[in-house]
Amino acid sequence: MHERWHPSYHTYISNKILWIHNNWDNLTHFYKNSLIPKTNNNIEQHFANTNPKIVKRTFKTLYPRSSPSLRK
Repeated sequence: MHERWHPSYHTYISNKILWIHNNWDNLTHFYKNSLIPKTNNNIEQHFANTNPKIVKRTFKTLYPRSSPSLRK
């Protein structure tokens, strides 16, 4: 039988959590090696490396992910 993360979770969610749990070391190599980028998205990497935290906080405040105008 297939292992589930927690019996009360839906099977799909349980499988995803279990996959993350089983692959955690591979998903977090960048913490151990600073030469590995945290993301492979060049725009995200540029934003992470060039903008101070105050700019990021302001951007998140002005353009929250739940903004209806961003869903179009």
